[in-house]
Amino acid sequence: MRTPFSERKEAAMATAHKLDRLTKWASRPEWSEAMEDMLDSHVFLVTSLYDLDLDQLADIIGETAVMNLWACAFEDLLSRDFDGRNVTDDYLKRRGWKESASNRAYIKALRAARISLYEASGIKRGQGFFARDLLRGGEPVWVNEGLRTHDLAEGGIGWLRASSRSTDARSSAWRPCGSRLWRAKRSSRLSRN
Repeated sequence: MRTPFSERKEAAMATAHKLDRLTKWASRPEWSEAMEDMLDSHVFLVTSLYDLDLDQLADIIGETAVMNLWACAFEDLLSRDFDGRNVTDDYLKRRGWKESASNRAYIKALRAARISLYEASGIKRGQGFFARDLLRGGEPVWVNEGLRTHDLAEGGIGWLRASSRSTDARSSAWRPCGSRLWRAKRSSRLSRN
């Protein structure tokens, strides 16, 4: 018998990003409603239209894709305020001392991160690429993300989570939310203008 998705996602997320303590903290009763809100906005609005649960969705689009959706919802939770409170701030204040300095920095970067739709250009395989925010505008920013460059296509469009609009080459806070930027033609319909 297959392990339910809810159990698999927690183990995978904790292992993948070393956020096991933060993941556990976010599953506390005081944050469960907020996480449900994030899952509603990222996943459940669509799955409810087709009367699917996460296990059924995983059977259709694949477990990795569903894990990416859960990760996006979780990371969105980390950057949002709910009634003047934030799960990341709460965790760092109460349990941050248990984290390594690099994990604390990563968690703080996730707290400051915002997700948007980006177009990839100037791809240098194994090094990085330029990402231009199609929703907020602005100049393209170099993303130092060598692993993702092998999946990218020039002009590819996809969701990224960025904690800074800085052109600083140390853009480690830029992080793809999802497995890749998709091949797509840019459309003026993507702009708010």
